[in-house]
Amino acid sequence: MKKILLIIVLLFISYWNSFATNACDTFKPESITFVAEVKFWSNIRNYPCKNKSTVIWWVKAGETYNIIAKVDSYYKIELDNGSTWWVWDQSLKKSDKILTKKYIISSSDKKIAGKVIGKIKKLVNSKWIKYKEVLIYKLEKTLRKLKEGTKKYVIINEIIVWTKKISLEPTYTRHYKKYKIDMNKVKSTWKDWHNTARRDLWVSLYTYDSRLDNSAYEWSYISDQKWVMEHKRNYFDVYYDYKVIEKWFNDRWVICKVKNRATSSESIWKYGYKCTDNDCTDELINSLKEIFDIYMAEKWLSYPANAHYKAITHADISKIWLWLAISDAPVDENGWWWKNYYNYYVTTHYCTEFID
Repeated sequence: MKKILLIIVLLFISYWNSFATNACDTFKPESITFVAEVKFWSNIRNYPCKNKSTVIWWVKAGETYNIIAKVDSYYKIELDNGSTWWVWDQSLKKSDKILTKKYIISSSDKKIAGKVIGKIKKLVNSKWIKYKEVLIYKLEKTLRKLKEGTKKYVIINEIIVWTKKISLEPTYTRHYKKYKIDMNKVKSTWKDWHNTARRDLWVSLYTYDSRLDNSAYEWSYISDQKWVMEHKRNYFDVYYDYKVIEKWFNDRWVICKVKNRATSSESIWKYGYKCTDNDCTDELINSLKEIFDIYMAEKWLSYPANAHYKAITHADISKIWLWLAISDAPVDENGWWWKNYYNYYVTTHYCTEFID
């Protein structure tokens, strides 16, 4: 009896496999059109069957596709690049969305995009890496005004994708190499000092946010070029004109939320250090510690004399970034000539939370 049952099972399997093979070899698609949403992850196959087909890629939950045909338990889907493949019907469901056919970028379009990207690389190289983010912002702003899937949309999106891949060594990276500074160590130490003070007050800890990167370095660099460390953006400004500085931040896409009347803050200082080693990081950190201790000593003062201390400990501010510009100094801070002495202009920018 067992042998007979085994023979029947084997015959059934053989019959089913031959049926599936024939279905893959000779299938007649039923024309059908609608938009489908993917219910769960599923394979994309080159034939509407499992036994003889090859998995090409996969679809993910939430994605939508145009359905153009059906064979047995498989739907034929159309991808953005115009190619068509097969997906198991149980992994899809009908959707009310309307999909427009995406423009397929041509080789001539790619040449045009390549020329534009080449110019962008030169621009980023000559005007600092920060201009990459500026250009991406402007391109994405233009993209939002265009209809998705159109020729202009696809080409501009291609330019954005490649612009994001531009990775030139920033000016400030070369700058710190020249002066033998491990800036990652400096920034980590500076943040740790801040967070130690905040931890003692049960205030949430600071995190670095790269969106403050460009503004902090730029102001240190400008101050170094002027040989003056001050908050004034214009000659006739008052010492700390909040509205002018806030506009300066906004012009650089640093837009912070208002939280209990606070948005952003800026702490600055000019100081110096001496170094004769192959690595000057510790010397710079020791010098910065003196600045930080001065900031913390403001604790017992009233506003605005305690502005640096308030920025360090403010409960509504959560983002921070530190940069500094270093220059060779023929004289020390007291006016005496000192070999291997360096001046630096340090800027710390603070933000409550970013408005995206």
